Amino acid sequence: MSAGSAARKVVLVHGGFVDGSGWQAVYSILTKDGYNVSVVQNPTLSLEGDTAATRRVIDAQEGPVILVGHSYGGAVITEAGNHPNVVALVYIAAFAPDKGESVNTLIANPPPGAPVPPILPPKDGFLLLDREKFAASFAGDLPAEQAAFMADSQVPWGVDALGGSITDPAWRTKPSWYLVATEDRMIPPPAQRAMSERAGSTVVEVASSHAVYVSQPAAVAVLIEQEHLFVRNRVAHRYRAFVTVPIMADEMTPDAEGLGGAHDMHEHARRREVALELLDIVTVDGFATETQYPHAGKSRVAWDSVDERAERLPQRVLVG
Repeated sequence: MSAGSAARKVVLVHGGFVDGSGWQAVYSILTKDGYNVSVVQNPTLSLEGDTAATRRVIDAQEGPVILVGHSYGGAVITEAGNHPNVVALVYIAAFAPDKGESVNTLIANPPPGAPVPPILPPKDGFLLLDREKFAASFAGDLPAEQAAFMADSQVPWGVDALGGSITDPAWRTKPSWYLVATEDRMIPPPAQRAMSERAGSTVVEVASSHAVYVSQPAAVAVLIEQEHLFVRNRVAHRYRAFVTVPIMADEMTPDAEGLGGAHDMHEHARRREVALELLDIVTVDGFATETQYPHAGKSRVAWDSVDERAERLPQRVLVG
């Protein structure tokens, strides 16, 4: 298999209260761009069952797979991602539990002032969101009619799924990317940042509700495609590279945290352009060394040498 064909397969895993149809816009973008995309219809009855459903879809693929999960789907890909065909993980406003953790443990002690998801008391072993509060909590940036439909078509979420504990988190051995939804009222953005930092993920921040995969499918697709370009020639390594030089010669050099420092609005605009215009990655001995962007003139962004200290310094790119 050629390097260009590697990891062109994407498997999408939805979260609680919804089904796989919410991925339609992301699916359309990726397939148009030449990716082979499969959507898991995980029943959300138990983590074990959802992991098995996801692995069955992965089994059906030939070659490397990028595994993507939204919300509770992040717990599913954390467990299912140890499948040998999975070369990378993408978390979309998602839970990224560690060994022994579950969604229940991660939501047990929300930070002071954090919004609390309007989950109704369990009935017959299932959970639903309060219909009247669904839009504000889950889909605040969607049209009212669309949010109302999602509220009325909720899929009951099994309480056993929330309690399912991770046995072997895939993000400990495989590279991961994470999209933080900064307007999320289901999973607090600080919690998303903490989980992504712990996992050593490359992070993109998008001004969006929890339903970012529906409201901003292009941003989600860009992240998935960026990951494909990064991992296609380095699937055996988990180390992270991070940006250490400016995008343009006359711009401020980012600090060691990558592109997430406190810069002016011009810097933010440039970072948005960069995130949406990623073209290619040059590799040397299997490691990413530099990235070229079509709207940055002839300049290139150099990647620092890949070493162990980069593992805890995830690249942060602002989008939107």
